[in-house]
Amino acid sequence: MRRIATQRTVLTLLVLSALAVSVSAQPFGAHASAVKIRTLAVLGKGIAANPSDPLDFMIVKFGLGIARAGNETMALGVLVLDDSKYRLRDVTIEDGHATGNIYSNGTQAGSFDVSSVMKGDTEVWAGTMTLDGKTYNVYVIEGVRPVRASELKEKVADYCREHPQEPECRNKVQEYCKNNPEDARCKALFRAYCLKGDNMKDLRCREAFREFCEEHPANARCVPFELRRAKSYCEKYSDSNLCRKIGTRIAEFCKEHPDNEGCAAVKQLVAARPKLLQNIQEIRERIRNLRITAIKSGMTDDSGDEDEGEGPLAGTKMPGQLNIPLPGSNEGGE
Repeated sequence: MRRIATQRTVLTLLVLSALAVSVSAQPFGAHASAVKIRTLAVLGKGIAANPSDPLDFMIVKFGLGIARAGNETMALGVLVLDDSKYRLRDVTIEDGHATGNIYSNGTQAGSFDVSSVMKGDTEVWAGTMTLDGKTYNVYVIEGVRPVRASELKEKVADYCREHPQEPECRNKVQEYCKNNPEDARCKALFRAYCLKGDNMKDLRCREAFREFCEEHPANARCVPFELRRAKSYCEKYSDSNLCRKIGTRIAEFCKEHPDNEGCAAVKQLVAARPKLLQNIQEIRERIRNLRITAIKSGMTDDSGDEDEGEGPLAGTKMPGQLNIPLPGSNEGGE
């Protein structure tokens, strides 16, 4: 398992390098020299196959991101098919779904439409691609790209800049987290950052939550995680075995744990998206009829309030609570 993760990490670095080159070539006006990849949405490798000819296939390297320069942002990407490189423009990135156009030498050559689905602990982006008049089925296995120490510092700083009143954000905690990226408290702050706005579009956030949810499957954020990631896929292919398994697993869990706030989130998600699991109405009915007793409900990806027992900071004391001297604090003799 570790070998596979290592191979996916190396692959991610290769795709990320290609994406960085693509970003640097984009028009950002006066801020072109300060372009930075803000969100890593998809980085992975897979295959594109002609559904009518099993021998007509290509190896795919696929990267999508959101770049920022000053106040400008742009979603874009890179696509490598065998040895041919293309740029991806007019990109729209949603939670678990991405579309865009494929360009070669400045001319549009095709388009793509992919959705995310979890296969065990692996995220796969599946969909279609048109190129030079042909249509291909595309399957991209997402690579492993955990957040780096310098990035953790940046994300924690962003979160604490917006939430200076939180005790976890005192004493220059971002510096502490840069030097202690494996600290459970710093990981919890990063998860809190991930839950704000649309940050779950970032594969580094998804990787952090996959790791967290493996150890805390009953956490309120983890219960709906798999269905939320696959919602676009399970709207198009709602009667697939995968979607049936996801829906059944959640329905059975929530029947036994009606006080779990994540079950309230699942119920709201199904109610808000009538096409989700629409071809397996018995599962939709089971979820709709769940007797949810949780005090809170309606948890969404951009929810700002966390329950102390279920939120991303659950079960972790922060630096100030443990009296650990951090850079800039008066403790430890500054």
